[in-house]
Amino acid sequence: MKNIRVLILSLCMMLALCLFAFAASAADVVYVKDGGNGNGSSADAAFGDLADAMAALKNGGTIVLAGDCSVEKSANFDSAVKAFTAPATNGTVVITSSDNGKNTGARLIFPDAARFFCTGNTTFENITFYNANNKTLVMAGRFFELTFGKGVVMSNIEVH
Repeated sequence: MKNIRVLILSLCMMLALCLFAFAASAADVVYVKDGGNGNGSSADAAFGDLADAMAALKNGGTIVLAGDCSVEKSANFDSAVKAFTAPATNGTVVITSSDNGKNTGARLIFPDAARFFCTGNTTFENITFYNANNKTLVMAGRFFELTFGKGVVMSNIEVH
């Protein structure tokens, strides 16, 4: 009888650990778009702020743009210097508009002469950077890896 209790207790502990590991891995992908008001778990429940999406991935992961996303609308955007400072992360954050191999066509939109400051390793893939007024854009890695992977398009941004 005692052996059965130990076996059942062991199985319950293993089940709990598996559920915990599954829950931890489920947060590896979050969604964001202008006007989103969800928890980031799907395109329909997207975050409305890029900073919130990045903060949800403290150990790295992927942010999928489920619709256009304006950095100027973020709580982390300082309008005095026109700069977005990403929340700190321990792992690499990939920002993309590709969801399960399908491109959403969403853009990361910047105001005139904006700056994007990374505070963790950041990779951009299959994404369009857009500026409606054809001004410059500064992307700064700040001693972190800043990678522009496949499918990155600069649209209406002045290049020097």
